[in-house]
Amino acid sequence: MKYIAYGSNMNQEQMELRCPGAQLIGTGLLNGYQLEFNRHATIVESSNPFSAVPVAVWEITLEHEQRLDQYEAFPLYYCKLTCQVDMLESEPIEGMVYQMNRFEHNPPGETYYQGIRDAYESLGFRSEVEQILQPALMRSYRLARR
Repeated sequence: MKYIAYGSNMNQEQMELRCPGAQLIGTGLLNGYQLEFNRHATIVESSNPFSAVPVAVWEITLEHEQRLDQYEAFPLYYCKLTCQVDMLESEPIEGMVYQMNRFEHNPPGETYYQGIRDAYESLGFRSEVEQILQPALMRSYRLARR
């Protein structure tokens, strides 16, 4: 099964702890979505046709999925979607992705955010830190005050 990660599960070290043996297939973009924070990362559909979220795609087992379901508090906190990812170095891939059930803007903790930032950098999404990740963080601070 293909699992699409856009938040802390992009981080290879954290994913190894949560799902030992999961294989990183590659990286890509989840087009038509925008990254947001509600303490944790989530994706929301975007009306901007150029909007995309950097992702890591993993090959996981049923046991890994069950562990992720627990970690993500599925189905209460996150639901599951099937989406297509435009892979950076291969054909598009369809897989499972988690999305928050209810969303309000709330900034993430510093350690959580840094783990995602580290993953962006280690996976080659350096320019996306400034273009996607930091703006999502700033939106969460700005809109949480309302």
